[in-house]
Amino acid sequence: MKDEDKEFIVSVGKGFGTVTVLGLSLLIGSYLPNSIPIVDKVQNGYAIPYKIKIRTDDLDKNGIEETLFNYKGEDYLLRVDEQDRPYISTYEFKPAEILEKKK
Repeated sequence: MKDEDKEFIVSVGKGFGTVTVLGLSLLIGSYLPNSIPIVDKVQNGYAIPYKIKIRTDDLDKNGIEETLFNYKGEDYLLRVDEQDRPYISTYEFKPAEILEKKK
């Protein structure tokens, strides 16, 4: 077999493998409802999707989780208003006050 033929077969195999992987990624991605698209360019003023993380934590230690929205390593509260529309807000922790009991 000639070297040109071997190179052609290898390049066809690589091309087929790439197309197969991309096709499977698209197929699997379309069935994952919470998958985050990996894109670098979005319209000006919009968040880059893969830099967003959603998690929960019991910040105020009352036994009920709060929803946190993390963008570029910064946490925000992810809340809903009276019309059930989502919004984010910043937050801060205040140190607990320690009161001495009087005898």
